[in-house]
Amino acid sequence: MRVRLLGTRGSYPISNPKSAHYGGSTPCVEVSAGGETLILDAGTGIVSSHYEKGQKTGVYHILLTHLHMDHIQGLGFFNPLFRPSNDVHIWGPGSSTESLLDRLKRFLSPPCFRYPFVMLDATFTSTNFPTATLT
Repeated sequence: MRVRLLGTRGSYPISNPKSAHYGGSTPCVEVSAGGETLILDAGTGIVSSHYEKGQKTGVYHILLTHLHMDHIQGLGFFNPLFRPSNDVHIWGPGSSTESLLDRLKRFLSPPCFRYPFVMLDATFTSTNFPTATLT
């Protein structure tokens, strides 16, 4: 098992000498084991996940703790999304009004993103976590 902290920054990415030691990417943790990859949050740190040339295809699980911008802003730049042989499973918070996938499509489509979500090549599935109720 390999765990990499790809982003530990707060609400917005930065790049300056003060952030060089700890990094300036927003939240993202990658855990790889047995040919599968679990990614916790999709901040700008996700961009460096599996970015190297000759990367293998595989199954990726992306667990989104919540949908604040700093936790999803790197998702559209995640290289495995552009490979048809990849399976990407996105897990995230439920909603009483819209599915997780519909909420992500709003962000990953024009005018907020450079092209429509449906143009991404990977095979997608999404799972909504049940909405919690306070008692």
